[in-house]
Amino acid sequence: MRNIGTLIVSISNICRGRPRITGTRIFVSSIAEELTNKRQQLKLILAKQILNLFPFFQSN
Repeated sequence: MRNIGTLIVSISNICRGRPRITGTRIFVSSIAEELTNKRQQLKLILAKQILNLFPFFQSN
């Protein structure tokens, strides 16, 4: 989420009639990518927790 500030600056420049659409697209996609990575991490953590609840599912 470190690019949120820059995204806001880019959007405010667009509103003042100085479009920086390319830059904004890059920041939006990097935020989306970061969120996707976080979601993947959460899925892995959740899967591990579920396996811990049901130890008989684990294969040695």
